[in-house]
Amino acid sequence: MIPGFVDIQINGWGGVDFSSPGLTEADCERAFDQIVATGTVAFLPTVITASIETYRHVLPLLAAAAARRPGVVLGLHLEGPFLEDAPGARGCHLGDLIRDPDVGLLTELLELADGRTRLLTVAAGRPGVEVLIAAAVAAGVTVALGHHLATYTQLEAAADAGASMLTHLGNGVPNEVHRHTNPVIAGLGAARLAASIITDGFHLPKAAIAATIYAKAGRGGVVVVSDAVWLAGLPAGMYRWMGKEISLEQDAVTLGYVVRDPGNNCLAGSAASMLQCANHLWDLDIVPDLSTLEDMVFHGPLRLVGLSAADVDCCRPRVRNGDGSAFMLIDPAE
Repeated sequence: MIPGFVDIQINGWGGVDFSSPGLTEADCERAFDQIVATGTVAFLPTVITASIETYRHVLPLLAAAAARRPGVVLGLHLEGPFLEDAPGARGCHLGDLIRDPDVGLLTELLELADGRTRLLTVAAGRPGVEVLIAAAVAAGVTVALGHHLATYTQLEAAADAGASMLTHLGNGVPNEVHRHTNPVIAGLGAARLAASIITDGFHLPKAAIAATIYAKAGRGGVVVVSDAVWLAGLPAGMYRWMGKEISLEQDAVTLGYVVRDPGNNCLAGSAASMLQCANHLWDLDIVPDLSTLEDMVFHGPLRLVGLSAADVDCCRPRVRNGDGSAFMLIDPAE
């Protein structure tokens, strides 16, 4: 039995977008309750690339919300704004809001979050990014690399500066890349960098998940994230987000939901819970045993951001092995 799941990349839930300039305290509480109800007992609300005005609104709000829920909201994840502004690499992040590495801006963002930033995703290979990485690590922030076009050499330089993981390896890259020199193979070969992967059934095919797990073998080498966005838990349909039309579609075979950005021909986050991601991964018959899977969805994510099970409030709905799936929610009183 494990206490539940730890999600270090979740952008929102049930109509609540953690990066929305209209975010309220009530929104945070409602989304947090819904996330916990899915079996995710601890998580990092994730703020994507945004305007400075939006950062000044949402970061203090989320930091205060985290302070009210110690052991559940473990801190914040800033995915951006120091990413690669190139089609494919930037994914659904808005190009006009992406910024060059800037330690001064980083310092302001960390202060707005009241020192509660646990994880920062930046693009390797950007001029000056190694200085930014070193500054973030010195401030106690785990640095991940993603949404980039980085080479192996550039990933190694980022690791030298203190980066320790890759954000959703295999996603946030162009649909067509060089057969050998590309960010995915570079990431698989970068032995010092752990990797997070989105195993919702849409972001990565089985072969890509298997290759990542085999390349990053060992406890803590690969962790699962949901990368769920605010559309998770809503009905299928077309929605307006970041000034464009986004589709939430239900797959006719798996009955899972997928979020697409038709204009950029890419996915736009997921609509899956960690419970769904864990069970899909187990069904693929790649992970050797439940102990390894448990590490990928609970202990591993905690280690990567400098925490342990002792930092998690486990007085929540618990999770156990179930018939026909790796995990299922059960009543904590059982």
